[in-house]
Amino acid sequence: MQESQMRQALQGFDPANHQKERIAHLEGMKAMGKASADGERLDHVEMHNEHTLRDAKQQGRQGNVVFGDDGKVRILSEDEMGARAAKYWWGQNNTEVTIKCRVDADVKARHVLLATTSNSVKLHVKGAAVCEGALHRPIISDETTYALDDTPEGRLLTVTLTKARETSGVEHWKCAIKGEARADTSKFGVPVKTINPYDPQALKEALGDR
Repeated sequence: MQESQMRQALQGFDPANHQKERIAHLEGMKAMGKASADGERLDHVEMHNEHTLRDAKQQGRQGNVVFGDDGKVRILSEDEMGARAAKYWWGQNNTEVTIKCRVDADVKARHVLLATTSNSVKLHVKGAAVCEGALHRPIISDETTYALDDTPEGRLLTVTLTKARETSGVEHWKCAIKGEARADTSKFGVPVKTINPYDPQALKEALGDR
C-alpha cells in the first residue's frame, strides 16, 4: 500500500474506540457460545430426565425419584431410601418396606421367627432378636414375606412388608420401626409422578379429584 493510501486509511482511526469495539465483539461471541452451550446442556438434562422418569414408571419406582443439584433426576435404590440400625438395615419403595440382615451361612427357614400385625413386626433368628416393635405406619400383614439368599457378602435375610398406603418422596416412611434408624425424608423432595395427558382418570387423580 502506498504512503498516501496508508495516510488516508488512518484518517479518523481511533485506537481506543477500536479496542472497545473489539472487546465488545469478543464478549458478544463468548455470550453466544455460552448460551449455545447452556442450551445444549439444558436439552441434555431434559432428555435424561424424560428417560429416567419413564424407566422409574416402568419399574414401579416413581417414589424413589429425586432431583439432584445439577437438575437431573435419578432413581435411588430401596436401601438409599432407608437407614441402617445396629442389627439390620431397611429400605423402601412406593409400596414396600424391606428389612434386611446378614445371618450365618447355615441359617434355614426353621431358624427364622417372623410375626407381624398391621402395626408391628417381630423378627428373631436362632432365638436372637433382630428387630421388634411398632411399625412407623400400617402394613398389610397377610402379605408379609421373607427370603434367604446367598450373596457374595454372605447369607442375606430379607423381610418384605407391604405398605397399607402407597408413599412417595417426602411422604415416604421416616423409619421402619418407631424410634429406630431414621431416614432423612426431606432430601427426597416432592413426590414425582408422570401422567398421561390423554387419560382423564389419571388427570383427576393427580388433581386430587377422585
